[in-house]
Amino acid sequence: MGSLDKDSHIFDKTSFSDISKNIYSSSKRRSALTNQMINDLTGLIKTPSDATFVVPLLKELLETDIKNSDIQVKLATLIQKLILTTTKAESDGNLLFTDLELEELNNIKLEMGESISELEKNNEKQEELQINYNKQKIELEMRKLDE
Repeated sequence: MGSLDKDSHIFDKTSFSDISKNIYSSSKRRSALTNQMINDLTGLIKTPSDATFVVPLLKELLETDIKNSDIQVKLATLIQKLILTTTKAESDGNLLFTDLELEELNNIKLEMGESISELEKNNEKQEELQINYNKQKIELEMRKLDE
């Protein structure tokens, strides 16, 4: 398998270090976007009915943002386990994995597949929320103009 470290390519030409940077930058970007959306929508709330219209969307935006971050951290943790398992096997001078190590690597592979699927679903949900956000923002602005 070869020695794995933070700069080894995990898939395609992406290393663990690249993934860590991506987690950090996407987390910052999502956080800024979420804050902007909250500011935009809260500025449009003028009546209690406006609030009941907007608050569920804000709640869902925050929940998907948190879930997305959790999934990315889980993926990073799984990759770290993969690196540690292969490094341990090599440091023991054993280039062959024990049954226990093979089972752990297989579990990591399965968990990574599940996490990636979950991340893809969550990203789709965030896109839907973005569309919903735009619709609600337009609707609130139109209400404001009608007043």
